[in-house]
Amino acid sequence: MDLEQLLHDLDKPRTPKEMEEYFHEIKSITNRSDELTKLARLKIGRYKEFLEEFYPLYCFSKSKYCIEALKMRIVIGNQGYDAIIIFKDGSEERYEITGYQDGEWDYLNAKQLNETGVGFVNVEWVESLAEKQKKYLLKVMENVKNKAEKDYKDINVIIVVDTFWYFEVFDQDSSAFIDELINMIGNVDLRSEKVYLLRLRNQELEEIDNNLFIVE
Repeated sequence: MDLEQLLHDLDKPRTPKEMEEYFHEIKSITNRSDELTKLARLKIGRYKEFLEEFYPLYCFSKSKYCIEALKMRIVIGNQGYDAIIIFKDGSEERYEITGYQDGEWDYLNAKQLNETGVGFVNVEWVESLAEKQKKYLLKVMENVKNKAEKDYKDINVIIVVDTFWYFEVFDQDSSAFIDELINMIGNVDLRSEKVYLLRLRNQELEEIDNNLFIVE
């Protein structure tokens, strides 16, 4: 199966259960193919939207905030939002899904992994872990402040942070980082309905409510 055929219905409306089934189907097909695995690591084609938009929405669909959700989908394009959720009472909510992406590091890591089977390891990165954690915090906030320049009236914003490669992989707790980030985001006017902070740390989806925060 080629990439275009595999993800042709990525933006189809799905129930939360169908979101789960689709995610695991794509994950299984990808894992069985060396070629597709390499494309996924590089975020080629719609794998970019699958990883950066569909997966966070899938995570969100497993949370307490989607108990009454009927159907949802990501929106591919430049509409000013990335997802729509329709609830059982007929109401509809729009969501912007955003997060800082270190494109250069992600590309080098994926390229190295594809070529050698071992991820890109930067000794300086490991040795200056505390500094890198702080830089990540600042980069996340830089992205948030850029979003504040836009108008998200009637739109909810989901800010995604992946703390795994900065904390959990080194057996460090990211809770203090999250607390500081919530305080900093709370001081930025995103002009949106609600602001959620979604922490990804390689956790089980059953733990999603412990990793999803409302920013007041």
